[in-house]
Amino acid sequence: MAAKSIICVALFCVAILSLVFVTFVEADCRWTVCHGISAGDGCGVLGPGYKLEKSQPCHYVFGKREYCCN
Repeated sequence: MAAKSIICVALFCVAILSLVFVTFVEADCRWTVCHGISAGDGCGVLGPGYKLEKSQPCHYVFGKREYCCN
């Protein structure tokens, strides 16, 4: 029982450290929420200076989300 607890705590610590690492590595890039397909990009909602890096469809073919970096 104690071994399972130690393993769970270790996995939890690894997960938290991974999230912290990803946050620092990609602190200036974010995904937008899924929105209707339009002529422009949705990076402006994240703030000034964000530029489109890539996009992907969401909700089948009815929308898209973009990866924007500042």
